[in-house]
Amino acid sequence: MGKQTIFIGTTANDGTGDALRTAFDKANDNFDELYGVTGFISRFDASTIPVYGSTLNIMSITGTPEQNGGLALMDSNSWLTPLSLNDVIILDFAGTFITPAGSDHYVTVSLYVPSAGNYRSQTIPLIKGSGNDDEFSVSWTLPVGTTFLASGGYVVLDADVDLSVKNRYIQVTRIHKGQ
Repeated sequence: MGKQTIFIGTTANDGTGDALRTAFDKANDNFDELYGVTGFISRFDASTIPVYGSTLNIMSITGTPEQNGGLALMDSNSWLTPLSLNDVIILDFAGTFITPAGSDHYVTVSLYVPSAGNYRSQTIPLIKGSGNDDEFSVSWTLPVGTTFLASGGYVVLDADVDLSVKNRYIQVTRIHKGQ
């Protein structure tokens, strides 16, 4: 359905605009379409898991989803599944690293798209001392191109040293202009 414009008449109160019932029917239809194509899904997992150095560690967050819009933006293992070409996906990923011994360590957080590699990446320096919690978050606004649409993607962590991560949270939001 295309956008339905409410005709307001030529001048105020001239009686040539849409009747009140017709106008609100159009407004409801427009909102129904908007809510049918926009939405979010998120998952949280408090468990502590290992992250192995020099390895692409796939982040699978299987917690109970919170969502609106009923859109299947991510599967039960946190694999992102874009819905339409030229959509915009906002990906938020956060957690807590348990900092390992030593200094100058880092973790690169990436959205990995098979057949394309790292779609977006951000390197997080670990600045707290050994054994301390080091919270992090990344947020990307991503256009959905043909490769991302065909393959989907998932979050990976690539650390320079073995460590652990806990309190992982992921949220995917779809922004889409109605057709």
